[in-house]
Amino acid sequence: MRFYPWTGANQLTMLATSESIALGGGGGSFGLYLEDDFGSGSTGHCETFMNEPLCSQERFEVHTLELWGFEL
Repeated sequence: MRFYPWTGANQLTMLATSESIALGGGGGSFGLYLEDDFGSGSTGHCETFMNEPLCSQERFEVHTLELWGFEL
């Protein structure tokens, strides 16, 4: 498991629209980008987390998606 904390380089932590969900940004790519059908996405290096791409190919197909929610 790898951990990529927020670098403080920007405020591009999350973007959600009716067309996609993206985590991290800056430098020309999102750390994680999921399309509206949750069936495909992309990953790349981003300034927000200074992460390595999360898989070997920039574009990928989603096979399983697990979401967690928290109640306060």
